[in-house]
Amino acid sequence: MSRGRLIRLGGPASVGASILWMLVWLHQRQTHGPTEVNEELLLFGLTWKDSAKFLVLPFILLLMGIVSLFVRRGRPGWLGRIGFVVTVVGLVGLIVGTALQFWFFPWGSYAVGFEDPGPHRVGGRSSSSQPSSSLLD
Repeated sequence: MSRGRLIRLGGPASVGASILWMLVWLHQRQTHGPTEVNEELLLFGLTWKDSAKFLVLPFILLLMGIVSLFVRRGRPGWLGRIGFVVTVVGLVGLIVGTALQFWFFPWGSYAVGFEDPGPHRVGGRSSSSQPSSSLLD
């Protein structure tokens, strides 16, 4: 992708990321509910875990926007380069982590939860229960 095209696509990519983020949030609010208690509802045949699968798209678009800002800057100093690398590494980690966390759940079903065995578990325990169980040991 050429430098000029990347600079031109950065703004629309960032706006698209914010619109997709809001759509995912609205869907999750309708299907999970506004509290910590999961209401396990369906909207358009999708669960809140299904809408979380779409979070990868806004993260990728946001990454495009960040790269566009970096390219637009021209010749950033050492602190700018370090900040860019840290941001890109963090966003790539977020993209991979989100994909690994939610893509293994079946579409349109609450049959498999976070507590069930599967790729989202670490070391035989649910990854969400590890910090609290280590405090009790």
